[in-house]
Amino acid sequence: MAGAIHTPTYISVASSFPNLIEPTERSMAPLASVTPLNVALFSGLVSSSYFFFGGVGIASVGVMHGITDPAGAKPAVSQSNYDVAKWHMGGAIAGTVISLSTAAFLAPSRALALPAAGAAFLASLVIPCTALMGPVNDAIDEVAQKRALGVMGPHRAVLEERALAHIYKRRRLHIGRIALGAGAWVGALIAFTVARSCMTGASIVVLGLKRALSSEHAATTKPPVEVTETRHGAVFMWNVLRLVGCLALFGLSAASLAIHPGEQSLLYARVCICVTFVYAVILAAFATFGPSKHASYHLTLLLVTTFGIYAYRNIYPLGTFDKSPLDLSEGVLLWPMIFVLGATGILVPLCTPRAYTPVDPEFPSPKPSPEQTASPLGLVLWTFLDPVVVLANRVSRLEVDQLPPLADTDEAKNLTKRAFPVLDPFSNKKKRHVFWGFLSVYRYSYIGQCILIVVQVFAQMASPVGITGVLSYMESGGEGATVRPWVWVLWLLAGPTINSLTSQFNSYLAMRTLVHTEAIITQLVFEHAFRIRMKTEAAQVTEPVSENAAPGIPESGSAAGTADGSTITAGTTAPSDKGKKKVQGGEPASAKGKAKSQRPSDTLIGRINNLVSTDLGNITAARNWLWLGYFAKQMKSSQKKKMKP
Repeated sequence: MAGAIHTPTYISVASSFPNLIEPTERSMAPLASVTPLNVALFSGLVSSSYFFFGGVGIASVGVMHGITDPAGAKPAVSQSNYDVAKWHMGGAIAGTVISLSTAAFLAPSRALALPAAGAAFLASLVIPCTALMGPVNDAIDEVAQKRALGVMGPHRAVLEERALAHIYKRRRLHIGRIALGAGAWVGALIAFTVARSCMTGASIVVLGLKRALSSEHAATTKPPVEVTETRHGAVFMWNVLRLVGCLALFGLSAASLAIHPGEQSLLYARVCICVTFVYAVILAAFATFGPSKHASYHLTLLLVTTFGIYAYRNIYPLGTFDKSPLDLSEGVLLWPMIFVLGATGILVPLCTPRAYTPVDPEFPSPKPSPEQTASPLGLVLWTFLDPVVVLANRVSRLEVDQLPPLADTDEAKNLTKRAFPVLDPFSNKKKRHVFWGFLSVYRYSYIGQCILIVVQVFAQMASPVGITGVLSYMESGGEGATVRPWVWVLWLLAGPTINSLTSQFNSYLAMRTLVHTEAIITQLVFEHAFRIRMKTEAAQVTEPVSENAAPGIPESGSAAGTADGSTITAGTTAPSDKGKKKVQGGEPASAKGKAKSQRPSDTLIGRINNLVSTDLGNITAARNWLWLGYFAKQMKSSQKKKMKP
């Protein structure tokens, strides 16, 4: 009764104020309204971005050099430029502190208040760094002016040493200011993203409430389920760890840019690396706090590509005698950056559990299968089955409810929903062989198996190559060798390991294809058997009626029944004269006619049993047909070796 009272009221309010509801349905633009919180977040993001990128720009154009020109003087920054930069940077950092503090005060939730308050705190720490940089910059400017005028005097060496000390101090302060500015900027970005996602969630709730109240079947229809595994739990923690790694990479790249400006070409390269990691921080923030998976995939591809470049330039030369790392000019920052980049770009994505995405969002599994949520590394190493193995070792017998739940991708209803439009002749208009239908259904699985087979073939070739390299090094005593011996040892270890992993995962894909094929074909055969059974039963019912009819003019009912039987099953009826002779011929003819009419129905059950047993086994036995080319090549090679004299 309460629903009957409030539903028209809500609908009337929604129709009276369409601007409150329809923009939510159309665009889901949560930040379109001008509120004090939105203004504070936006101004904080703009001011922190201005301060951060301004600091990076100041470091990149060479103002950190100090006095580096032996023929003259390069002041860190002239007094007029320093005053302008001081007002700009001071205003930006003051605006950041005020805006983000206001946003933290107005935040409706702790998830929004914490990043805003943290960013405001980091921005406030920039003020003492800037205050300390003023006297240092004045001292550097004074020394530079004296040097330019040639009035250094007898204490030139002391003044030069003091100037260098001031330069190093200013560099450290500027690096700290850039790091704090980066933290404030990232905090403002996180707060802005959290506010956007929270408002989007509120908009979705409002939209769902409207639809539920305005629908006549709201009580029987389940609302769509939004997957939120990425917002909490292990997935969220790994995403936060990746965000921290991206921030560390950005800090290391900014420090390298500030400490080692280098030549103009290297300067551009360092600026590009710094911008790349800034982009990585943005993607990591959206992957952590946003609902989209594309940012996570893009971030992984970006970090893996960057790590590959660094590995080729710096790790690969370590395994050779005639090459050296190309980025040694980075100093002590090089190897920490490579380590953090490898851990963030490769290790973290391999260990991050996958978020459960239901096949049918309206009917998700109450408990997802561990296979669906296992990390990529856990899926390859089968660690998601460790709890089952440990439990089976502790108890004498495993019950059915103690086994992992069935994945919804393996349920019969979902398999038939995916395969029947391609395989069922009554649903598919394309008249083609069933092989091409299965090839279309399992196309992604077959592509994965092909890639694994190629990798496995190359992994099998790794051992002979590694043994050849080791023996060649031992034979020559290392003279003329270009590859270090420990590389061949790792090569011999990696080859069989990759071969075993790819072989087992290929078997997993083939076995899953086998089980899916058995379920689909069984369902398809029995689905088609239901259509056949109605026709055979109709033929069996109409045949006795025609025999009991009078030898003269048949009754209308029996004639109609015989006609229906002839249209349903071809060959079960005969002309009237032959039918009379069979009836007059006595009992043997009648028995023979009954046996002839019942022959298709008698063999129908046997045919179905053969289809779902023997024939199905013959079909699924070819699950490894992709290996035919590989085995044929091996057999041909072995035959050639045997035929050699």
